[in-house]
Amino acid sequence: MATQLAKVCGAGKVIVLGTRKIRLDVAKKIGADLTINIKEKDAVEIIRNETNEIFADLVIEASGVLDGAQHAIGLVKKSGRVCFLGLYPELVPIDLFKVVMSNLKIAGGRDEGEKVIDRIIPLIADGRINVKSLITHKFTLDKINDAFNTFEKRLGGAIKVIINP
Repeated sequence: MATQLAKVCGAGKVIVLGTRKIRLDVAKKIGADLTINIKEKDAVEIIRNETNEIFADLVIEASGVLDGAQHAIGLVKKSGRVCFLGLYPELVPIDLFKVVMSNLKIAGGRDEGEKVIDRIIPLIADGRINVKSLITHKFTLDKINDAFNTFEKRLGGAIKVIINP
């Protein structure tokens, strides 16, 4: 969804990094200009070339893994922004020297509540954000344990798992 939101908000080029082909394919389908499998290619080098050595204005880190958080700091330009959406199960050491010397702005992305809902629902309603393409699995309430297992283990390429009562 961050890919689509970036586009709706006017991003010139959206580059999505990941490790799973199915998720990268979905990112391309919903508007990513470029996808990079970081297990196969050097994302830093590609982004350096794609941005004429300036790097990204904004990096949204949503993986929730230590390497992703640390990598995000290295992909943003001077005076750029990094938004952390992932939930990290451990402390994440980051390069504070780069943060300070490059004047980076860092924020969390958990500002949930009515103001977010009030802004996102119209974007979904008028089709600017397509959530249906993100839903990979649906379960009934009596299969809730299967749903959580599918989501947690990313079974069958799970991206968004829906539970219908």
